[in-house]
Amino acid sequence: MAATFISVILMIEAAAVIGVGVYTAIVAFGEEGMHIVGTLFLAAVCLGLGVFLIQAARGMRSGRPWSRGAALAWQVLQIGLALGSFNPDNRIVWLALLLAIPAIVVLALVFRQSVTDWLARGERQQALSAMPLVDIGGRRLSVFDSPAQESAGDVVVFESGLGASGAFWQLVERELQGCARLVSYDRAGYGTSDAAQGDRGLEALADDLDALLETLRSQRLVLVGHSWGGPIVRLVARRRRARGQDVTGLVLVDPSDEGASMFFGRAFAASDAMQRALSVPLARTGLLRRLYGTVLKPLTGELLDAVAEASASVTAARASNAELLGVTAGLEGLLAHPEAETDAPVTVISGARSGRSDRRQRAELIRAHQRRAVQARNGRHVLAPHSGHMVPLSEPEVVADEVRRLLA
Repeated sequence: MAATFISVILMIEAAAVIGVGVYTAIVAFGEEGMHIVGTLFLAAVCLGLGVFLIQAARGMRSGRPWSRGAALAWQVLQIGLALGSFNPDNRIVWLALLLAIPAIVVLALVFRQSVTDWLARGERQQALSAMPLVDIGGRRLSVFDSPAQESAGDVVVFESGLGASGAFWQLVERELQGCARLVSYDRAGYGTSDAAQGDRGLEALADDLDALLETLRSQRLVLVGHSWGGPIVRLVARRRRARGQDVTGLVLVDPSDEGASMFFGRAFAASDAMQRALSVPLARTGLLRRLYGTVLKPLTGELLDAVAEASASVTAARASNAELLGVTAGLEGLLAHPEAETDAPVTVISGARSGRSDRRQRAELIRAHQRRAVQARNGRHVLAPHSGHMVPLSEPEVVADEVRRLLA
């Protein structure tokens, strides 16, 4: 990568400048009077420039946008020094070339598209790191919070599926902008949220969402969960109902459901084991991020990069693996303790599209979703006709319409 090559050149230049500084400092002790002061000052300047170049090299390697300007400034100065030292009469052309060649190489590379993309990625990481962090009792969660222009007491909280950042909901949130306070978040280990130790099963994930909800003031609360986020919001809604804090409604978007036997079969267990074995190595090599780019196709540009950055790091892959370990047990727990009927409306959205390989599983999941809607006193089942599993990306308006219906 060009950025890596630039970083290496900057480090070599830093070593050279520091070497000159050390040599100058040694020479200074052989000087007398004012000469020693001037020589020591020159040595200090060289050492300071060396430190500056080390920081610029580290910044370029980490994708810090400011590092390009730092590299440019030094290379222009270095070319000036090369021109000043060029003197064919004294046969020191080699010194001018030694200064000029690396400077020209860096100037040729620093505006390449790959470097621009790399620095833009670093800028996005800085933007993500600037997201508000909410303390939930010893750990912090990165929260995406869009205040409402109207209906300040209405809050919609989005829970992502396994392995996905809270930024995954941005297309749905755009559809709902201004109608309520919209809150999504990165679960522990994703994005800039603090990682969590120990069990990360369904109960632990519900604990985090429950704690986050306690930091929000709401008159009406709608919980929206996609995939594995569905059981999480269902469990939290059950807890709140037991405390007399029933939610206004639930929107379950193609949720995992204990009524589908596919989650307890050998095929799911094998897929689960393979994912846990491969996700961290794929994250280390950067291939996991590429896979996310394929899965998240409806997202583009900076939004796609933001979701992929938060979801495909090594820390996020470990968090996803820890959650995956608790999926089957979590669904078994829901199966063993059925939910009591509630007056709160529940909408279950199913993706209607399937491929040849998952046609049977898709049909079984839709049937489970239909039963889930029937079991709720005010249940409703909705088909997203143009979507498979990723309804929030392919048909965000379907999700947004159901949220609006609950808040009407």
